[in-house]
Order: sequence, then structure tokens, then C-alpha cells
Amino acid sequence: YGCYAVKGPKPAATVYTRYSDPDAGISAELPVYFAEQFYGAGRVFYMGSGELWRLRSVDVKYFETLYTQLVRHVSQGRLLRGSSRGRLLVERDRYSVGEAVVIRAQLSTASREPYLADRVTARVTGPDGKGRNVEMTADAKRPGNYIGQFAVSQEGAYRIEMPAPDALDEQLTRRIQVSAPDAEFRQTRRDAALLGALASRTEGRYYPEASAVTNSDEIASLVALSPSRAETKVVRGKPDRAFTEQLNKLLLGIICGALLLEWLLRRLLRLA
Repeated sequence: YGCYAVKGPKPAATVYTRYSDPDAGISAELPVYFAEQFYGAGRVFYMGSGELWRLRSVDVKYFETLYTQLVRHVSQGRLLRGSSRGRLLVERDRYSVGEAVVIRAQLSTASREPYLADRVTARVTGPDGKGRNVEMTADAKRPGNYIGQFAVSQEGAYRIEMPAPDALDEQLTRRIQVSAPDAEFRQTRRDAALLGALASRTEGRYYPEASAVTNSDEIASLVALSPSRAETKVVRGKPDRAFTEQLNKLLLGIICGALLLEWLLRRLLRLA
């Protein structure tokens, strides 16, 4: 397996994966394997290796699914053509609560020239119907391009709107969906650094692997430091099953004896 050596990602690029061999790169960072960035009216996806065909040896459906979804993702910006005066772009359509949404706007005038301004304003409407303005600043390297961001704090659908340049009756619209974060499912590996930082902030101690149950010269085991919570309680007056059974038999015998005695007295005294 191999990876093409690159100097590093561009400032506007989003790196998804890196190649694990540090000797394959030409910089201190690991080589970029998958990366993406906006360019023009769509996205550009970088693949640092031509050996993804090896997925076929695992299962053909993995290879087909990867390229099918990749083509759909990259062509999404061009397939969702709206107004000829501009378009709103986001990195993806689904976000988790607490994440930052980066908005990019590509605006042009009626003569199809890049719309030039220091900043523009987008309107974001949340699931509760409340709106807020998001200031978007101009990209100095790309005339007619603007960028801004906002944080999502609620679950539900968000609507991003912006009037087209010099055409207030024409709106550029983009929708995103926000759901509850599922960090446990997205990252199933143990994060030792995060657990250690959490323990130190709460005046605790992080025990890696077997250190929790075995003693060492530096730290005691978790079992030794945990005080015993065992309790002994004496419950008085608890029913005895054997005694209860004997008592029920005795009561049944007394009731049957009383009925038999009543019948016998009635026969002797000729009362019935």
C-alpha cells in the first residue's frame, strides 16, 4: 500500500483521513489520504492513493458503495442548482448539536460578474421559529465568495436564507438537519487522553487497563482504594415459613373440629 506525498492540506480544505506511515510524507505531519474543499460551484475531493481497488478483495460492494456515494457527494453542489445569481453551500446536510456550521456563499450580479462587498448577511431560522443574522465576510482570494459560521444548539431543521444580490425578491435557501450527538458510536475506541484529562479535572485518577485491579509500586489498585459498602441488617419479626405452615394447619384443624362438633351436637339434641 502507498500514498502520494504532499506538503500539507490547503487552509480551506477538510482532512478526513491520513496515511499512517510517517516516512511516506515530506513534512512533519502524516500524509493526507482523503481531503475535500469547496471550489467553484461544487466540491473537490482528493484521494491520496490509487489502491482503493484493493477493497474488492474484501467485498465488491464496499468498493462500489464508496465510489457511488463519493460521486454523489462531490456532484451535490452542481446538482442542487438554484438561483443563477448565487448559491449557498454547507459542508454537509446533517450536523450534531453543538457543532459549528460553516456557510459559504457564491454571489454574482445581474451581469454574471462576482458580487463585491466587504460583508453580507444571512438569516438562519431554527426549529423553534426564531431567526438570527449571521455575518459573512468576503474571501479575499475569491471574488464573490463569502464565508461565515454559526453554532447549532437545538435538534431539528434549520433554514438558511439570503437575498440574491440586487434582487430582494429572490432568496437563496439551504436547509440542514440537526440531531443529538452520538459520539459514542462515531468513535468507539477508548480515548485515553480525554479520560485522563477528565479524571485530573475532577480530582480523580485514570487507571489504564490492568492497573485498575492490580497493585503497583506507584499507585494502588482501584479495588484497594474503593471502600467496602457491605452492610449487615438484622430484620426482626420476619415471618418463618415453617411456623406459618404449622399455624395454618392448626387453624384449619380447629375450624374443621368446630364444624364437626356443631353437627354432632345438633344430632344428639335433635335440633336438625
